[in-house]
Amino acid sequence: MNRFAAARMQRIEQSGIRRMLERAMAMERAGREVIHMEIGRTDFDTPAAVKEAAKKAWTTGGCTTPPPWGCWS
Repeated sequence: MNRFAAARMQRIEQSGIRRMLERAMAMERAGREVIHMEIGRTDFDTPAAVKEAAKKAWTTGGCTTPPPWGCWS
């Protein structure tokens, strides 16, 4: 047990993202090529068309927080 963490911390389950990262790392150790997208840090640049679309959505009000019940469009 980590001496800096409370004992109850050991009961918290690992997140799905972390489980996916562990699987991806195991695949790499097995010799497979993996593009890491599970933790939000890809190992390649975002394509220019995607950057432009995001910029357009941001500046035209297309990036807002949805209502709590979700989006129906």
